[in-house]
Amino acid sequence: GTSRQTSNLQSAIPIEVTKFTDSKGDAFTNTKSLPQTSWDEASFTCTNALKRMKYILEYNQTTINSISVEIETADVDIQTSALKQGFEITFVPAKSSDSIERSRAKNNLITRPRSGNPGYIVGRPTLGARKPNANSTVSYVDALKAGFTVMDTGSAGKCDSSSPTGSVVGFATDVYVGCTQSMTRRQLKEFCTSNEHPMLLRRKVGGTENFVYPKWLESGHDFLGIFGNADPLDRRQWVKIESPLDDPGYMVKTRTWVDTEGRCHGMPTRLRYEILWTYVGNVVKPQAKILSARKSYDNGPILRHTLPSLEKQPFAFVTTVSWKFLRPEYGVVKKPPPTLIFSVPHDVFYPFE
Repeated sequence: GTSRQTSNLQSAIPIEVTKFTDSKGDAFTNTKSLPQTSWDEASFTCTNALKRMKYILEYNQTTINSISVEIETADVDIQTSALKQGFEITFVPAKSSDSIERSRAKNNLITRPRSGNPGYIVGRPTLGARKPNANSTVSYVDALKAGFTVMDTGSAGKCDSSSPTGSVVGFATDVYVGCTQSMTRRQLKEFCTSNEHPMLLRRKVGGTENFVYPKWLESGHDFLGIFGNADPLDRRQWVKIESPLDDPGYMVKTRTWVDTEGRCHGMPTRLRYEILWTYVGNVVKPQAKILSARKSYDNGPILRHTLPSLEKQPFAFVTTVSWKFLRPEYGVVKKPPPTLIFSVPHDVFYPFE
């Protein structure tokens, strides 16, 4: 018994904590001095209670090379009725695993995340992808590792530090996220009327006109995965995100500055996504899928400077993602009746009938 236990211990792989995020949001990478879970009798609070664990398994063709874990904690006081915990396992191929046989038949030509198999799991990251290039007609897409992402709030809600890909959109989860940019009256006017500005991006619409919009509202996605296991090598498994900007006849709104009101008119301040989804398949175990997706820019928060001209005023820019569920029409599927045996004459058994 002792030799067998020793053999098992030698073949076991130790689990290494590579990242620890405490309840204050501070990240630790030095695993020798990690904060401990403790009970505060004075405030009746459990400090650094387990909130999320993510295991990362690195593997090659035959074995698991290493196992690491990322831990996130939270404070739980006596008034908290429940704490939602999350556990996740991610398999990552080893960098030296080029010897793994990859083929289209095995569906492992590339390493890709999944958010369901096949149907989406509600709350899991929505799969997002880009076109390989602007004029490409290839049958695959460039899947994004993080999935479908939109802007985040940045540091302290400031647009200067906001990332256009900082928030991951969970399946069937509505999102409203934004940031603020402070400007004086003169800065707002320059922002409104300029074609070349560090806070603005441009794209051609209809081959001629320039559509100008704030860089925080950048959308780098062209497709969403229809199912949670959509294959990037098969373009048919992805739905295109429709946009009015793709219409050759789209008319770009003129940006104008109304000096008497201190107001900018025609500058988009909101990026809006609308996604339609439903269930398909067996009613006992339905599978969630995306039916269509649409994005548009519109004038959300008003850009109007009402403070003294030299005083900076915060202006909001937002991105919204709205999910709409289409209730499926269920129907009973009956098996067809069996085919009739070939017919014979009525007197075939004469004279023995």
